[in-house]
Amino acid sequence: MPTLGAGNGILALAASSHSGSVIATDLNPRAGEFCRVNASLNGVDNIEFREGSAFEPVSGERFDLILANPPFFVTPSVRRVYSDNSMELDGFCRMLVRQAPEHLTENGYCQMLVEWVQLKDQPWQDRLGEWFAGIGCDAWVMVDYMRSSMDYALIRLQEDRDELTDPAERSALLQSWQKYFEERKVDGIFGGMIVLHRREGRNWVRMEELQAMPTRPFGDFVRRIFEVHDYLGNHSDEELLETRPALPASAQLVKRFAKSPEGWSLTSVDMQPGEGLPYSLSLQPQVADFVAMLDGKRTLREIADETAASVGVDPAAVRRESCNIIRRVADRGMILL
Repeated sequence: MPTLGAGNGILALAASSHSGSVIATDLNPRAGEFCRVNASLNGVDNIEFREGSAFEPVSGERFDLILANPPFFVTPSVRRVYSDNSMELDGFCRMLVRQAPEHLTENGYCQMLVEWVQLKDQPWQDRLGEWFAGIGCDAWVMVDYMRSSMDYALIRLQEDRDELTDPAERSALLQSWQKYFEERKVDGIFGGMIVLHRREGRNWVRMEELQAMPTRPFGDFVRRIFEVHDYLGNHSDEELLETRPALPASAQLVKRFAKSPEGWSLTSVDMQPGEGLPYSLSLQPQVADFVAMLDGKRTLREIADETAASVGVDPAAVRRESCNIIRRVADRGMILL
């Protein structure tokens, strides 16, 4: 597997423990020196460094997994090789997304950190939708942050505070950023992660703004979401009724109460996965009780019919609603199928 934008080799080192071999690539030859030193210090011997830009060092090769931390900053000029690129706006990130599928095996994944712009009168979802058109991959966009063009420029300048000590130089650089964004009608800059999954058939695109940044490992969780999404899209309710859904051991239920004249009154019931991404899904109390019955031993049909009998409701109606619940909860990674 390759890691694009290897830098000091942190991605390559992280991947080395679960990969047969890792290719660390970077445009900067010094990155190779850092990679080799850090690999040696950590006793890792399955990393190979190749110098070059983007996918050039792995031309014609395919991999099960690609990781990328490219120079994605949206800048008017290249001041630092590790963070800036010479392509217009977010063109470099778009190029990587469009080229990545050529280097993925069937069922392979690509995960990359990116930034992209939102132009005036164009939703950012429309802009990214074009990136994924016809590439033969499912795509999941996780938005971490959004900045106005001015705030973005100020943040980038703040990162240079130790080098740009001359107020006049700082002011001139800020004006160049303002002019760059204004001329190109940039309304804002978004940042986050894009995950691609190469797969035959009809592909899907999912875009969402994360409620909070993950503070725990979430790689397996992301893969499970892809697998569940594919399963739900390719199986009918009748087939879903024959599965044996189960709650993950880490699942949590959070209940909130508010003071009322009668005492404490239940205001919300939220289900959380307890692992992976920091999702939270609001449920009706009756739905939460139903989900708690999913033990992985009984089929969904059996649980639905048992519920229908206990409340005296038409079993067919309960089965339909049970499938709707499972699809909703499983799509958030909170149910194992």
